[in-house]
Amino acid sequence: MSVVDTASTVNNDDIKDDTEDNGYQYSEAEKIIIARVVYAESRGECFEGQVAVAQTVINRFESGKFGKTVKRVATTPNQFAYSRKWNKQNMKAVEEAILKRPHPKNMFYFQRSKSKRWRNFKYYKRIGNHSFYLSSD
Repeated sequence: MSVVDTASTVNNDDIKDDTEDNGYQYSEAEKIIIARVVYAESRGECFEGQVAVAQTVINRFESGKFGKTVKRVATTPNQFAYSRKWNKQNMKAVEEAILKRPHPKNMFYFQRSKSKRWRNFKYYKRIGNHSFYLSSD
């Protein structure tokens, strides 16, 4: 069963639109790194939740605030769970996140929780068992 909480404490001014493609071409190795995060963080979750986790990694990388490489963003201690495993569905979620960008580009954080409050982040939405948050800057 998929749970998506669309009631949000975020207003439109908090959301940074990501309708423009930044032109970056992800290598197969980079996609695998992101798929490993998706596997570790959200296996067993609905597909939409896996896409959101993938996009969180992509957003962090593309912001330049969390590391200069996908590998650095994905493997920095205490940021994401990381696995040596991944599967076709995880890769499909990564590709969907890259191509469609369904979530705001300032969605940098998530946690396995129903809470709308976490540190100073702005709650965006709940997908499955994860709550997603936007950067407050």
